[in-house]
Amino acid sequence: MIAKDKKIEIPGTNSNGKNWGRGISVVTLRGKTNHFGIDITQTVPQYIDPFYYYVAMKPTVDAMIRQLTGGLAGFENAMVITVGKSWASMHDGRLPHGDPGALAISNPQAGIGPVYFNEAVAPDPACTRTSVDGGVVWFNVAAGQYLVTAQKVSG
Repeated sequence: MIAKDKKIEIPGTNSNGKNWGRGISVVTLRGKTNHFGIDITQTVPQYIDPFYYYVAMKPTVDAMIRQLTGGLAGFENAMVITVGKSWASMHDGRLPHGDPGALAISNPQAGIGPVYFNEAVAPDPACTRTSVDGGVVWFNVAAGQYLVTAQKVSG
C-alpha cells in the first residue's frame, strides 16, 4: 500500500465515467517476482510445472518470437501484465476482468512487444489492442525499470 503523499498525478490523464477515478496514479509494485515457469526466489530454483513449460509453453513461445523477429531471436524471458477493469484483480472471481480495446505502452520500450492475448487467453501477434482477457506480454526484456501504462479512447 502506498501512502497518500506518494501518489503522483500525471497531468492530462483525468478520466471520466461513473466508475472511473479522477486521474491516473503511479503505484510502485513490490513483491515476489517469478521468471516464467521457474521460481527464482528459491535457494534451489523450482519449476512450477516443468513438463508443461518445456513441452508445451516454451516451444510455442519460442516459435512465436522467431516468427516475430524473422528468426533472429528465441525465447529468453517475458514480462506479462493484465489491463483490467477498476474492480478487477486475480482474487476477484468475476470474469472477464480485462478491459478490451486498450493500447499498452512500455517506457522505455521493453523487448519484443507488446503482444496482446486474444479471447482464448493466448498471446496473439495479430491482436493490436487488448481483448476481454486484458493480457499483454513483452518478450526478452532487458533488466531494468519500465513504466507500463495503457490508453483507451472512451466512447
